[in-house]
Amino acid sequence: MARRALPKKPDPASKPLSSNNDKPYNCKDDEVLIAAYMGMKDTRELRHLILAWPFLKALPNLTSLWKGLHRKKLLNVVKRNGRAIQCTKDPGFAYAVDEYHDYKSSTMKRYSHAVWHLFQLQKDIEEYKGLSKEENAQRADEFLKNCLGIPKRKKLQHAPMSSLRHPKPNFGPYHGEIELECFNRYCEILKHLEGMLTDYARQWDKRYKTLSLINMKQAVNEDDCPPWMIESQNDEGEDGDYDDVISFPETDDAYKFINLPFEIQESTFEGAGEINAILKGAICSRREVPQDGIIRVDPQACPSGGVFRDVIRRQFGMPRLGIDFFEIVLFFSRQDDGGRRFPKHISVLYQEWDDVKSAFRDSSNIDFNLTIMFKVRDKLTPTFEIADRLPPWINKWVFLKT
Repeated sequence: MARRALPKKPDPASKPLSSNNDKPYNCKDDEVLIAAYMGMKDTRELRHLILAWPFLKALPNLTSLWKGLHRKKLLNVVKRNGRAIQCTKDPGFAYAVDEYHDYKSSTMKRYSHAVWHLFQLQKDIEEYKGLSKEENAQRADEFLKNCLGIPKRKKLQHAPMSSLRHPKPNFGPYHGEIELECFNRYCEILKHLEGMLTDYARQWDKRYKTLSLINMKQAVNEDDCPPWMIESQNDEGEDGDYDDVISFPETDDAYKFINLPFEIQESTFEGAGEINAILKGAICSRREVPQDGIIRVDPQACPSGGVFRDVIRRQFGMPRLGIDFFEIVLFFSRQDDGGRRFPKHISVLYQEWDDVKSAFRDSSNIDFNLTIMFKVRDKLTPTFEIADRLPPWINKWVFLKT
């Protein structure tokens, strides 16, 4: 009788990527470990994510490129010269802007080429977060056809893309991580998807052939998580600052989820030249402060305004840029029974958080948009208003449903 394989567990000595550690975390191509690394509560969320069109689009380009490449070296190229590579229009010439590149090495050209596609994936993910479920389903159908050329089978059966949730994930960085960890998460998902497609479709048929198979889930336990993510969650739980926990229901109709778009407004107050110069540089690099997009977390999941502001700080990399908020204004329209719309706004920075959440929960309010103005961080204030940590359950509810 065949012996049943023991479940895989994380290496207890694993650490997040940092200036002192460049060994990428390895999920061992295990579905549960990947889901845990993503901050998910079960494998069903991962299966709905893995068929998102940005991954289906990126995989055919990367399959041939990264064969034989080392993950550690790949991420080092991201870290040392990713900004320049992502600005290259033609990925085939991405190596030309890598100052460390050996022009005679075809392998090094593949490293730069692969990094270009990882940055393109990051851009596609941001676009994906801003699209509707229907638009994402249509693109997923299109790009899955390209992926069908990867396996050695002529046809793969799969659930209709329109039946998937198309979740909006948070790739980090989580507490104690740097942004490079996000790229390692991209690689873990892509490698897992590649394995599903190249295993003569045996694993694919067991997990993705029908919607009922996709929805079969295995829970993520604490001992499935990377060690630093467990420590972060335990530390945050002991603070006692996050008692107002929202438990989002599973059904789509039971809760009004908010997919909150934002835009950055140029500062006009006296002495705003310095902050505008910082923002212009960051926006041009397209790495830390995008001019517009979607807030990664449903604001209703935040127990306080401080936590919501910390979500934005993390998303925009504000500590690294040395900037803080000057004003955050939520604009929306109130629609009456006759269909007439009345413009409204509320300050997220100065108004009571309960008032802000009430605006979101009022069914007559529509067309939410967040406008953010920044200022240079006060050099006499060494820390932000709250600890640079988020409640652990925030990370589990970053799948914004539309």
